[in-house]
Amino acid sequence: MNVSRGSYLPRKTMDGSALPKHLSLMQIFMWMESRSGFQSSAADQAAKLDLIIKVDGIANAELHFEQISHRASQKAASLPLLHSYVKQRELGKAEALLAKINNMGFIVNPHPFNEIMKLYAATGQFKKVIYVVQHMKRNKVPLNVLSYNLWMNACGEVSDIASLEMT
Repeated sequence: MNVSRGSYLPRKTMDGSALPKHLSLMQIFMWMESRSGFQSSAADQAAKLDLIIKVDGIANAELHFEQISHRASQKAASLPLLHSYVKQRELGKAEALLAKINNMGFIVNPHPFNEIMKLYAATGQFKKVIYVVQHMKRNKVPLNVLSYNLWMNACGEVSDIASLEMT
């Protein structure tokens, strides 16, 4: 069985609701990876990393992330790791990961930037939100509704309406 496109695991399986209680998602991942010819997709790697974060913690997830060799899988797995840093308010780790994935050319959509802007807003660093938006615009990364909301809220917090007028 060679699976290279999309996730092999159905969505219902990924949330655990369709599984008998005696089976764990981690056991399923281990079983699938032990099968000869199985090739996990980037989406599978992201789901596995998210599961590792929930089951084994961020430290083990970081180790797993560093062992991912396929670039598409690294790209997919970077967002769950970044999200966990934001959730735990690990500012240094979040900034370092964002810089790493940016340097690797992985950022082509606003999602990683939205994550870091949520962290900056949660820690009261509203000027940094404005700098992130400026960076996104310079690098032609499109803003989405969440990006605009975070930006407007940050401008309101620092009373910098002029930043909203920049193009």
